[in-house]
Amino acid sequence: MVAEVDGDWTAIWYLGVKGWFRNPASAPTARPVAGRRRVITASGESAKTYGRCYPEPEAYADPADVQPVSPLIYSIPAGQAYVVTDESPVTDYYKAKTFSLDTPNDHVDIVGKDRYYQISLGHRLAYVRAAEVRLG
Repeated sequence: MVAEVDGDWTAIWYLGVKGWFRNPASAPTARPVAGRRRVITASGESAKTYGRCYPEPEAYADPADVQPVSPLIYSIPAGQAYVVTDESPVTDYYKAKTFSLDTPNDHVDIVGKDRYYQISLGHRLAYVRAAEVRLG
C-alpha cells in the first residue's frame, strides 16, 4: 500500500515504517495492481497482528484442546493501511488423534466465530482480528 510519494520516490508501509524506493514515472519500478484491492486500517490506536488465526477459547468443547493465539511483535498503528489478501479466513482447528479413516470419530474440526483478515506484512502473511480494524 502506497504511504507517500515524493518526486521519483515512493514509500510503502513495511513492518510499521515507511519503506522508500526509487520509482520514477519515466522508468517505474512498481506497477499498479489490476482490480480492486481492499485495505485495512486500525480502528483504534493500533491493531495487533498474528501469525495464525485459531478459534476463540469458547469454541472448544475440551479446554485442553485450546490453541493459544499470541500476537506477533508487529502492530498496525493508526493511519497505516495494509492490503487484504483474504477477507474470509475461517477460524478453525482440525484435530485428529489418528490418521486412519477407520476411526472417523478421532477427527474433529473446531470452528470459531472470531473473524480475521489475512494481510501482507513485510513480505509475509499475517492476520488481523476483524474487530480491531476497519475494512476499506
